[in-house]
Amino acid sequence: MTMPRRRFLGGAAALTLASLPAAGAPAAAAGAPGGRPRPARVDVTLTHEGWELSPSGPLRAGVTGFHATTRDESGHYFSILRMRRGTTIERAIELITAGNSDDPEIALPARRALYREVDFNGGAAVYPGRRTIYTTCLRDTTYHLGEAAAQWVPDRPPFHVAPVEVTGPGVDTPPLRADVRLTARQTTDGPVFDIRGRFPADSVIRFDNKTPLPQEIILRKLIDGKTAEDVAAYYDSLRSGSPLPEPYVQERFGGMLPISPGRRGTVRVEGLPTGLFSILSHVKDPYTGETQASQGAYSVVELC
Repeated sequence: MTMPRRRFLGGAAALTLASLPAAGAPAAAAGAPGGRPRPARVDVTLTHEGWELSPSGPLRAGVTGFHATTRDESGHYFSILRMRRGTTIERAIELITAGNSDDPEIALPARRALYREVDFNGGAAVYPGRRTIYTTCLRDTTYHLGEAAAQWVPDRPPFHVAPVEVTGPGVDTPPLRADVRLTARQTTDGPVFDIRGRFPADSVIRFDNKTPLPQEIILRKLIDGKTAEDVAAYYDSLRSGSPLPEPYVQERFGGMLPISPGRRGTVRVEGLPTGLFSILSHVKDPYTGETQASQGAYSVVELC
């Protein structure tokens, strides 16, 4: 049976941001093992012109899985944002643009305001040949969804974005099914990632953010022969101002985009190879400009 699709193509007038797609999902399906409802499924096809969702229809509140794919070598970022009271998407775009400035006097206060005024609800980093499945619980509210190229691509907007309405009662804290749990927590020495050190490559990872900043989980594969000690040395070198070469292969594998403090979601990246990976956060500290990974928000794990 062919499912209906809803297509969004951003043009020159499209708002531009830097990390999210647009609307359409059925209500959650019933009948999963153990009596839990299955997440509603939304297939997301990402291109440099925007995105296409299948099936069409309004988004319903509740647990929703976004199955994101792309054929583009650049990869794509797909995020879900909610504007906090009094904030507009135009204001968010201004803050993101300023937060990417090379001038810390512009970038740092913009990031502080961005993290305060925008509720980050996750999303997916997606690369060709690997579907990324991001699952979250949507509320009865307005979100902004969109798309950005993961690497710079000429002659396209930096970002496509559009609002989407979500309706229905939903559930405040539904269970999210997962094989592995990762918790980001804050210590006196900085943020840390707590996760089991060895698990199957096809695992669903549940991520709980218990730090005071938005956090993401990005998967980077270590070069053969590199170890957790090499990763630690690399991030220490970033903080010292004398960076070492990255201990990672050039190929990118994807992950989950930022979620705000107190939020959770799950992610599964299909087709991952086995071996040592870093799971890390590139989110920047709004006071120092350092990435969260360089402050300790990473963990080296073995996928088997």
